[in-house]
Amino acid sequence: MDILLGQYKGLKATIPVITYTEDDVNAQIGTLLAGNPTRVNKEGPVAMGDTAVIDYEGFKDGVPFDGGKAEKYPLGIGSGAFIPGFEEQIVGMEIGEDRDINLSFPEQYHAPDLAGKEVVFKVKLHEIYSEKASELNDEFVVSLAIPEVKTVDDLKKHISEYLDYEVQAKKDEALRSDSFFFLLSASSRSSRGCHRRTASADGSPACTAGNPAHTVPADDGQNNRSFPRRSKALRFQTGKA
Repeated sequence: MDILLGQYKGLKATIPVITYTEDDVNAQIGTLLAGNPTRVNKEGPVAMGDTAVIDYEGFKDGVPFDGGKAEKYPLGIGSGAFIPGFEEQIVGMEIGEDRDINLSFPEQYHAPDLAGKEVVFKVKLHEIYSEKASELNDEFVVSLAIPEVKTVDDLKKHISEYLDYEVQAKKDEALRSDSFFFLLSASSRSSRGCHRRTASADGSPACTAGNPAHTVPADDGQNNRSFPRRSKALRFQTGKA
């Protein structure tokens, strides 16, 4: 199938206005702070809101059941991660303590052999800690283990450079898309009956030989795009595990 090129010389694609602000940099810093909380070890009994590091093994009729065992498992007390009653019975345990937890699986539990059944979990508590939001300082920045980023100023520069890269990538993508659209609008397939090109009222190319007109729309001022407050595509590679 022949492709007939129209007047493609002189066509202009609009490069969108894409920027980022200091708020975008701060938003990325906030994400890093939230995703890397500071651990605070705790002495004394487990309370709601703590994280308890435990070994546990579940028994039904005195026999261990599949999937009921783990070691050094960090369980957020009050998270609802385990079946009802388990986390509540961890409350009050001390580091080094062993405890038997007696409870029943819910009637609608997904494993039929455990649904509604009475079980015993043997639990040992190894550690208790809580987490708080990290503070933005040089020590926190170093903990991220980003190569050549050692201070708060280094981190802000690192984020700004990445946002520069992302902004340029978005501009390049928009330019490629618009250029392809303009070129396609200025061309036709011969089998669709478009063999002649004329200029439309605004000077853009149009197909006029038995084919609906394909015109390049004028810039309506809607091509300005603002950079999102937080770029979901932005991911930082740190040296932390």
